[in-house]
Amino acid sequence: MYCAVENLGTKTVTWRRANPSVILTVGLYTYFGDSRFQTQNVLHKDQWNLHIRNVSLDDQGRYECQVSTKARDIRRSFYLNVKAIHISGTTYVEKNQRLVLRCNASSDSYPQDDLDWFMNGHKVESSDTEGITITKSVAYRTGKDNVKRVIEIFLENGMDPSNIGL
Repeated sequence: MYCAVENLGTKTVTWRRANPSVILTVGLYTYFGDSRFQTQNVLHKDQWNLHIRNVSLDDQGRYECQVSTKARDIRRSFYLNVKAIHISGTTYVEKNQRLVLRCNASSDSYPQDDLDWFMNGHKVESSDTEGITITKSVAYRTGKDNVKRVIEIFLENGMDPSNIGL
């Protein structure tokens, strides 16, 4: 989730979960006892972004980016919607057949810069020797400010899907 703060000065950006009310990060420090939550500071964009690794259904809910001042607290609220993955049985891919996996993610403010594929906790990388090609592209929804990034993985010619656990 992205939070742009200009002229922050000596103030600190705090990320919190709204319900239940929990402080997650203060500045770059993860206050909450879950290391999946991190603040990433992008200086040239004045951004203090909340990054959640290994998102689960339990993470769904309202989050707030907050800067406290003597006069008032300035907040921006976000709602993280996590959709369940429904798998209907086992699908087998024959050797030399192509398998395409697609991930769609959207944001109402900024494009997602760091979407990746993981398997068994390890990032999946493009590999000519294993026949894996990862293509990342950005598509814009018409008529809305939402940005959608589509990431595709292609398992191609000669690839034995069992080599990577599929």
